[in-house]
Amino acid sequence: MTDRNGQPPQQPSPRTLAVQAAAQAADAHQTAPDTYTLHTLQSAVQTAQNLGASLADIRAARTAAQ
Repeated sequence: MTDRNGQPPQQPSPRTLAVQAAAQAADAHQTAPDTYTLHTLQSAVQTAQNLGASLADIRAARTAAQ
């Protein structure tokens, strides 16, 4: 599939996807705090930070999703 200029649609960057995943994991842990959701949250945040995101980026993504 292409846009009107013949270019493929832009995909979200890996950093953006990681920030969204971390925000979703934070929401899941807030809803049902247990060791599984905590581990998932820690892993998602670490991945996002490894890709250059900050905690403020994740916080902003959580706020935007609400």
